[in-house]
Amino acid sequence: MVTRFLSPQMIKVGKQLIRHLDLELEVQAALWVYFDETEVWRLVLASPMVNTAGPKWLYHRIHMVLLDVLRTRKIGLPNITVRDSEHPMIQALRLTFGTIPKISGIRFSGYASNGYFIDDAYIYFLT
Repeated sequence: MVTRFLSPQMIKVGKQLIRHLDLELEVQAALWVYFDETEVWRLVLASPMVNTAGPKWLYHRIHMVLLDVLRTRKIGLPNITVRDSEHPMIQALRLTFGTIPKISGIRFSGYASNGYFIDDAYIYFLT
């Protein structure tokens, strides 16, 4: 279901997934990011648990929620990327939005900071 264009369905399923994962995985940032070089959207989830539990464990939990809780195959693990909360892309976004108390549900395009470029993104939240 993931397409070259960010669809309302992708945003909806991403929001449902994040709602079920947020507390367990300590998600500190959640956003769809368009990667121009591969022409694909990926749901990026940033959590400190990437370093503590490991990415493999996080992908397993995400997979379980997709299949058991949401019962959907509209997005899958190939469409999802987990990153440490200190990943350069997440840090660059924090520099940009650092003065805003809570960022939620915004489209963000053509962004460059600290050598990191984001062609297009939909940010669910960033803490």
